[in-house]
Amino acid sequence: MRMEQGIKSFALVGAVGACIFATVPLWFGFFGDSTFVTTVDVLAQTLLLIGMAGIYTGNSDKLGKLGLVATLLMMISFVFMVFMKMASGFFKPILNEYAPEAVTGNMIPSPLGEIIGITMMFFPLSTVLFGLSVLLSKLPRRKTLGIALMAGPFGFLLPFGIYVTPIVFAAAYFTLTSYVWGNLRKQLISDTSELGFDRV
Repeated sequence: MRMEQGIKSFALVGAVGACIFATVPLWFGFFGDSTFVTTVDVLAQTLLLIGMAGIYTGNSDKLGKLGLVATLLMMISFVFMVFMKMASGFFKPILNEYAPEAVTGNMIPSPLGEIIGITMMFFPLSTVLFGLSVLLSKLPRRKTLGIALMAGPFGFLLPFGIYVTPIVFAAAYFTLTSYVWGNLRKQLISDTSELGFDRV
């Protein structure tokens, strides 16, 4: 029972993160590339990172081994993404203010610059792999969810994509967390039936 509660809690944290992440384009439209927007983005992606544990453990029988590998890579990607957002949103302005000689144009000094570069390549690849694992899984609506997840990192290629694809990604992620609750509820009902508690 404690394990189930833990899985539910992780999934709930991820669901909250998805809801917050969906609002980031809105805040960006109002406030631009500001500290507030960066803070909201970092918070959302931190919660999404935690929620990945709940998504896989609650759907492990349907996601399989590919899902496990993709989930681990996604969690690593979220760690790098959070660090990148903090580096570009918090650290760089501080360097510009107190050590402008350390920043050349828009370039962030080593090793922060290299970490950001790695993140920009690693995050899309891991997201596509996770989307593929969902696409090939036994989950309901797997095709729609898989494509929505894979499209997330490539929003900049579409008109208004940077505003639309985060919302699509968040909706797909939220749906995956809802499956966790549904699976655990079915399991609880099944266990109750086997114990005979459903009999009058």
